Amino acid sequence: MLINPNLISKKDLRNDFTTVEDRSWKHWRYYLPEGLIEGETYTISCKLKQGKIGSGFATIKSSNMKESQSKDSLYEPKVPIDNFKASFIYDSSKMDCIEIYVDVIGQTAYKTAERSEVKLEKGKEKTLYIPNGSDVDPLKLPDFIGGGYVQRGLSNLVNALSNLLMGRRLQREN
Repeated sequence: MLINPNLISKKDLRNDFTTVEDRSWKHWRYYLPEGLIEGETYTISCKLKQGKIGSGFATIKSSNMKESQSKDSLYEPKVPIDNFKASFIYDSSKMDCIEIYVDVIGQTAYKTAERSEVKLEKGKEKTLYIPNGSDVDPLKLPDFIGGGYVQRGLSNLVNALSNLLMGRRLQREN
């Protein structure tokens, strides 16, 4: 099973709650990371859980915050939240961020949602979620040595071997 790396990190998130003339647009804005390739296809996905009055759908769209006129190259107005994902072809002249709305755009007032496992990956398919490398504490990562799994730190390895040998000695004595 192929698992694509997650290209977006928690530092790319901006919470945006905009109110204009008594209308609210509640969404999370993710600024796209550097290094995306022009003309390549990417997929953004996440888990969404809406509050009690949610419609079961949400909107995902791109924006270009550097331009006064937004040129959406990704606009999916009614994505089911049980499989929330959208693919797009990257065009830096039209997009520098992705916005995930708590419900259908224009209908987000008084609605709530929780999102988790946000992933941006190369390709058209959604693969298993993994966090972005910058969001993971390196001290909690395992080391992979010679194809085998060894936990970080020599003391853990010594303790594991000691316990293994002691367990074998006890088996022989019984």
